[in-house]
Amino acid sequence: MAPAHIFQMHLILGYVPWLFFLTLYVLPRLKAVDPVEVQRAIAVLHSFRFFGLAFLVPGVVGAGLPPAFATFAAYGDFVTGILAMLAVVSFRIRPAFWFFTTAFNLAGAADILVDYYHGTQVGLPELAGQLGATYANLFPGRVRAMVLDGSIDFQGNTDGHGSEGTALPRWGPDAQRAGPSRAAASRTYGSAPHRRQDRPSSRQDCRG
Repeated sequence: MAPAHIFQMHLILGYVPWLFFLTLYVLPRLKAVDPVEVQRAIAVLHSFRFFGLAFLVPGVVGAGLPPAFATFAAYGDFVTGILAMLAVVSFRIRPAFWFFTTAFNLAGAADILVDYYHGTQVGLPELAGQLGATYANLFPGRVRAMVLDGSIDFQGNTDGHGSEGTALPRWGPDAQRAGPSRAAASRTYGSAPHRRQDRPSSRQDCRG
């Protein structure tokens, strides 16, 4: 299956378990809660959307992620998160609370809709690999293991001056060339007893 199709399927099916969760566990309990408290809880959840600024951090996403998508997605999430925080802190001032609650809901909805539009315009499913560098930052030990094992050509992919994040998007072709036995060894997380002894000496300086 093509990566673009997997990306689209993952995006669509991602809503299904959340629908199950909300319908079976969240909504029945919210009916017994004061509506204002419900809105505050939703505002607290949306306060985390400032994380969208990560779209602009080099190494968290690939350098090939189009600015037409990344910039609006980043600042759209950031604005939504700030408005949600203002709604939380203004809870006791009800006019202000309802103003910021309405504002972050409108901003958040607009952000999602425009992101879908931009993603379609720039062909985001075909560029899904540009989001893979996030994995390198979350699990650097695994990427380091793949480098040491020979599954990632670290120096070849970064010209000796890059980072794990820039090497990761090219891991797929490297892993295919290395073969399943060497790529599978990355599960050892680079532990000394399992490292291959036949790796090229040019990668010795990647240890650390």
